[in-house]
Amino acid sequence: MVRKALAFSLFLSFAVPAAAQGTPSTNTAVNADKLAKKSELIEQILSDAPGFRLGENRSYTFARAGAAICKTDIKTAQSLFQRSINDLQNAQMLVDTEDKSGAGRLEWQINRIARPNILTVIGGCDAEFALDSLFRTRTMSIQNAIAQSSEPSSKIDDPNRANSQVAQTELNLEQRLTRLAADQNPELALKLLQDSIKKGLSPETLNSLRKLFEKDPESANSLATDAMSRLLSANFSSDTDDRGEVNLANAILNDQMRVRKPGTKDLKFDDSQLRSLASKYIAFSIGELSRRPGTNFTSLVRIAEKFAPGSVAALKKLERERTPASLRNVMPNSDTRRVMESNMTAPQILAEARRMPADSRGPLYQNAANKMASSGDLDGAMALLHANFTGRALDNAVNSLNWWYAGVLMNQGKFSEAEALIDQFPESNRRTALMNLAAKAYAKDKVGNKEYAIGVLNKARTLMPDRPVDQTTLGQFVQLTIAFAEVDTDEAFNTFQPVIGQINELSDANAVVSGFQGTGVVRNGEFILPANPNFGFQLEPNLLRTLAKADFDRTVKLLDGLTRREVRTHFKFQLVELGLN
Repeated sequence: MVRKALAFSLFLSFAVPAAAQGTPSTNTAVNADKLAKKSELIEQILSDAPGFRLGENRSYTFARAGAAICKTDIKTAQSLFQRSINDLQNAQMLVDTEDKSGAGRLEWQINRIARPNILTVIGGCDAEFALDSLFRTRTMSIQNAIAQSSEPSSKIDDPNRANSQVAQTELNLEQRLTRLAADQNPELALKLLQDSIKKGLSPETLNSLRKLFEKDPESANSLATDAMSRLLSANFSSDTDDRGEVNLANAILNDQMRVRKPGTKDLKFDDSQLRSLASKYIAFSIGELSRRPGTNFTSLVRIAEKFAPGSVAALKKLERERTPASLRNVMPNSDTRRVMESNMTAPQILAEARRMPADSRGPLYQNAANKMASSGDLDGAMALLHANFTGRALDNAVNSLNWWYAGVLMNQGKFSEAEALIDQFPESNRRTALMNLAAKAYAKDKVGNKEYAIGVLNKARTLMPDRPVDQTTLGQFVQLTIAFAEVDTDEAFNTFQPVIGQINELSDANAVVSGFQGTGVVRNGEFILPANPNFGFQLEPNLLRTLAKADFDRTVKLLDGLTRREVRTHFKFQLVELGLN
């Protein structure tokens, strides 16, 4: 019944304005075609949904289907949302009967993973319903966790601080849904946002404050001051339940780094509070970074330069100590990155390089060489690299310059010269470069360069195995398929069709292994869709968009070849949400 109503309502939502306008325009016809295709896919997904063994999978599918059609058919969407919540509540009720010896694992999967994702999906369309459903699906265990986390106790508690984590997750979710509800219903926005911000701090607090500022600047600024006071007295630690305050501090400080147009009215934080928060955040981060090598210090240094200049030297010293000597001439540090992000000329970059330690100049030499090549001085760029690099570092630098210069030639329309240069690349780089070359040449002249582009792509195909042997080569098959789809539809589908069988093998094998290992993404032999599981492989999202644009029916048929219902549903949703927009 829902499927028939869905098809009719999608047609009606388009047909009425079309009739009022008379003869449909080209854009109108395109939109009608997209609606028809979306309707077809949603119907297929909904027909598959009852076959899921897991209630959370049915719930997630109904929620996502409703979200996909809510702009064109809110009534049917709301019906699907209600079915979603019914299935979620049924799944919660099964916890007590199924989780006899799972030490709370099933409850954790449903309430900590599935429920927040399902409610967030619904909230994107009907946040008031999602917010109401949040309270209706707030189980006794969640309520107890919230109560216990707010009451200090001298008794020994869970060493993992599970109650605090549950409470913080619930607060984050409530504030996210409240902000969405305020977006969707301006009449309720003021009270919803004020109440939400007063309840507690979460990464959503900044967005809520900014949304409140649009309605009531004075109230927002007052609550911002209060939120900062609470943040300054909060406990910053690496514990999971303290990460909300740490992430909020990071969000506020980085938000204050934004360049604003003169005269722009925006949420106001007290300068002294910002400086105190920056000092606290930097002190915490220094303690964390000393235990986590290889971290990007650039954002932290920028915060220090604006709000805590006295910390800059210590941060740069720590950055140097944390970066292995072997990587200092490869990884840009905060100083070299600032130069590279500027509009300096090659001579200016080289002048800056001479002021820096010798073992951190590499990225600047590479950047200067690229700029020299772009201006036509390839010989000078090569001479610069040979004068400053040696051994494997020189090989890497030259390969990087050649890649850059090949791109310069492509942009200039010198495709044969670019191909000759690409032929000298290491094989691992040559495949991707040839695909880029074919795409550039075809985009330049879709008639005159079509045969040339096909020839280049066939050359790339000869550098690949008969079938993917790992994730890297699977990615190459995907990229080749995308490249062919722009030029030759048949070759695109011929390239990817044999991969479907391998994907089925991988997903079946991963379901068995993940279920056996208890990773939390498979239960009763079924991938848990709200957990955003890894099916054992990854596909570039642009693949389905490109294939559907070339031939929608063949793309759907390709997806029908996926034997696991979870995998099939996941990629059909991806096609609905990305491929038809």
